[in-house]
Amino acid sequence: MASSANSNPVPKQYKSVTEDLINAIASVYIVLELCTKWKTCFYPFGWVVALYFFLLWQES
Repeated sequence: MASSANSNPVPKQYKSVTEDLINAIASVYIVLELCTKWKTCFYPFGWVVALYFFLLWQES
């Protein structure tokens, strides 16, 4: 049986999309946890404030 040139069965783009999706889900989970701890979700747009601070933290 001939060996294929690409020994990795999972294409790089698929891996990249999967990693991005996992990171996005993790980010949403963290924002929801912050929102719960700060109890800002009960106020209008409280989750937006939590997301803003999370994104600031992630950039640093």
